[in-house]
Amino acid sequence: MIGAPALTLDESAPPPLERIVEALLFVGGPPLTAARACETIRGLAPEQFALAIATLDRDYRAQGRPYRVGRRDQGYELVLRPAFCEVRRRLSGGQTRRAFRRRRSTRSHSSPTASP
Repeated sequence: MIGAPALTLDESAPPPLERIVEALLFVGGPPLTAARACETIRGLAPEQFALAIATLDRDYRAQGRPYRVGRRDQGYELVLRPAFCEVRRRLSGGQTRRAFRRRRSTRSHSSPTASP
């Protein structure tokens, strides 16, 4: 909106819990468990983690985001909504989600000097 004041973040203030949990989900890797989040975020209780996960997923739905928070292997991860899975299929060259993950995981664990 023209003339509206710009929103600024106070860089000295810690980010809200939901943003920290969102960042942990965004980083990827194994599904984020409550235990791992509580080890990572000082003072976080499992109940607070569960509330942050529920809040993020509710906000993503309300905002019409192409992803959601999904459960997998006793933890949580960001996953594409079904309507956007075709985008991932095109990006991965037609591979299934499992094959794409396997390929990505293999690539991230290889040494920098290894040939592709």
